[in-house]
Amino acid sequence: MRYLAKPLSLIATSALMVSALEIAGFAQPSPPRPSAIAQASAAAEPESILLEVEGVLEEGDATLNDDSLYDRYTIEGQAGQTVAITLESLEFNTFLILRDEQGNELARNDDIDAEAGNYHSFILATLPADGAYEIWANGLNADSRGRYRLVVMEATSDQATPALSEAALVRVEANRLLEQGNQQYGASQYREALESWEASLRLYREIGNRASEANTLNNIGIFYQSLGNYSKALSYYDQSLAIMREIGNRASEAKALGNIGNVYQLLGNYSKALSYYDQSLAIMREIGNRASEAKALGNIGNVYQLVTTQAEGEEREHCRKKVRRMHPRC
Repeated sequence: MRYLAKPLSLIATSALMVSALEIAGFAQPSPPRPSAIAQASAAAEPESILLEVEGVLEEGDATLNDDSLYDRYTIEGQAGQTVAITLESLEFNTFLILRDEQGNELARNDDIDAEAGNYHSFILATLPADGAYEIWANGLNADSRGRYRLVVMEATSDQATPALSEAALVRVEANRLLEQGNQQYGASQYREALESWEASLRLYREIGNRASEANTLNNIGIFYQSLGNYSKALSYYDQSLAIMREIGNRASEAKALGNIGNVYQLLGNYSKALSYYDQSLAIMREIGNRASEAKALGNIGNVYQLVTTQAEGEEREHCRKKVRRMHPRC
């Protein structure tokens, strides 16, 4: 059972959509920056590793009460032993839980350093008693799926650094650049935002993070849409949509469809706009996202209003022309 609500970090999408917790009795040091993490990772001694495993969160795994998936691992510990537990993934945001053999939660962690884009998880804990301890490798959200790496090391207070792989550190930098671009866009620094997103996109592609690649493509699409470059916006939205369909992310697929519908609405192609809005609506209903369903319905309503206004304008113009033909001097 999960006892606290997990904090949620969003990566900007359709409306530009893209911490270590201190547990009583378990001192959590200030999260190190990536440079320090890299040094610690390289210096790890093989004999200090208590557990190292590569796993996959996938359909059929155990679920928590928020419908997120988790895998369970057990280690034997001794009273006073300090352990450093690192959970990393290139494909989803991790969440890490440590429990004793009675099922009591001893520590949890979402992000090592969210501000720096480090969404991997880390716990440093001194074990209170001899016995078995459970480590739950968990995803932050119900749709978290993919591969992960879990490392448990015996540690001392001066070894309190996550054992992240080089690829995991690349993801940290990609996340930082993505968020930097979001902030620059919000500050109307559009050219700088584009440069940050393009750099982030290259790194996500380097490590094969398809979901974050799609989110970044979506942001670049928003950039070009804001400039009125609709053909480029559609190109990036289409790429984002294709990836979301490939990886089966239905919620993000629906948002990408909505973004494409927005562009066609701006172009005055109302039939195409309705087609994409209808597809988005169907998915939102399928997955039970009532808030986004309401937005999709609102978009559809806006299109019908525009069509009606356009038809009324055309009818008025037709009447004016007819009057002029009948009364040329008017």
